[in-house]
Amino acid sequence: MEYSLGDLVDMLSIMNVKMYHLIDIVEGDSDAEVVSKTSKKLASLNRERSAIKNAINEAIGSSRRDFKT
Repeated sequence: MEYSLGDLVDMLSIMNVKMYHLIDIVEGDSDAEVVSKTSKKLASLNRERSAIKNAINEAIGSSRRDFKT
């Protein structure tokens, strides 16, 4: 499915908010299990965020690419 630039920016904003809240959990929780699970979720979301950023770059004609492993 192809998204408009506005849709992609909305998706990126939502992703940033989700990540912001998870970062708060990682930084504020001393429970190693919670931190570990949350960190894994953050890594997954960061890969999705990277894909959204790449789609935005493609939509605006930029050759810049963001790679996350």
